[in-house]
Amino acid sequence: MASCTPIQSPMAFSPHALCLSICIFATLFHVSRGLDPETLALQEADRVMGLPGQPSVKFRQYAGYVTVNETYGKALFYWFFEATHKPAEKPLLLWLNGAANLLFVESPTGVGFSYSNTSLDEHGDNSTGHYVPQLSEVVFDENKKAAKENYINLKGFIIGNAVLDDDTDQRGMIDYAWGHAVISDKLYLEITSNCDFSKVDQTVKCFSALNDYYSVYDIINMYSLYSPPCPDGIPFFKSSLKLQNGAPIGDTDGRVPVTSTRYTLNKLGLNITEDWTPWYNHKEVGGWTIIYDGLTFVTFRGAGHQVPTFAPKRSLQLIQHFLANKKLPSDAF
Repeated sequence: MASCTPIQSPMAFSPHALCLSICIFATLFHVSRGLDPETLALQEADRVMGLPGQPSVKFRQYAGYVTVNETYGKALFYWFFEATHKPAEKPLLLWLNGAANLLFVESPTGVGFSYSNTSLDEHGDNSTGHYVPQLSEVVFDENKKAAKENYINLKGFIIGNAVLDDDTDQRGMIDYAWGHAVISDKLYLEITSNCDFSKVDQTVKCFSALNDYYSVYDIINMYSLYSPPCPDGIPFFKSSLKLQNGAPIGDTDGRVPVTSTRYTLNKLGLNITEDWTPWYNHKEVGGWTIIYDGLTFVTFRGAGHQVPTFAPKRSLQLIQHFLANKKLPSDAF
C-alpha cells in the first residue's frame, strides 16, 4: 500500500486535495521517467495480472490503496489503466470517483472501495465540485515554483452534476422540481416563502416543507427523473460526469439539477463567448453548450446524475473532445 502524508496549506486547501496532487505527480513520474528498484517493486505489487472471468488484456493495469490519513485510517482506492500504445507519450486522465492513460481514484473516503475508520469528514461524490477545483488550483500554484522535472502539465478539469454552492444548489433543486411538475404550486410557495438558502439556519416551517419535498423522491428516482426508482431507493451507479475547464450536466438529474449549475454559473458572472448552442452526436442533438471565458458548460439531453450510464457514447465523445482541446460539434455529422 502506498502512503501519502497530507500537507497543511497556508491557503487552507484540503489535505485531501494536496495529497491527491502528490499522487498525480507520482503517476506522471512513472509514465514519463524510470523508476528506482524499490518504487518499481511497490508498483509491481499493485499490478493486476488478470480478473476472474475476464479475458486477458494487452495493457498494464494497477490497483490498490493510497493512505491519506493514518490517524483516522483513511485510504483511497485507485485503479490505473495504461494506454494500449505508447503510454509514456499519452496524457493522463484522472477520474475522481468512481484513449489515454486512465487513473480512477474513488474519492473522497466513503465513495466506492475507499474507506475511513471513522465517520468524521465523510462526503459523497457530489463534492467533486469543491475538491476537484481545489486540487487543480494546488497543482497550478505549485507549478509556479516547481523544478522542470517536477512540473505537472495540467491541461484542465471536468466536473459534473456536482454540488457547488449551497444557496444556488438548494434553490435550483426546488425550482427544477416545480418546473418539472414534481411538486405542487402550494408546496413550492411554502418552501420559497419560508426558506432562505443563503443562510445556514432555517425555520421550522422551512424544514417541514422540505420534508414534504424530499418525500416525493421516495416514490420516483431523484437521480434520474424519468427512470424507474431503484429497488433500494438509491441510484445504482454513482459516477457523475462537468470542458478545458468544463461542466457537463445530465438534464434529468433532480439531485444536482441543471438549474442549480446554471444559477451558480450566473452568480460567477463569467463573460459568455458563445451562448446557448446545440451540440451533436451524429444526427442527434446531444445537449446544449454555453462557452464562457475559461469554461464550457455542457448539458446531456435525457441523462440523469450518472451521465456515463445513461449516455455512454456521448460521454466518450465529450472526453475525446476534451483531451483534444476541441469544441463539441455544433452541426449534425
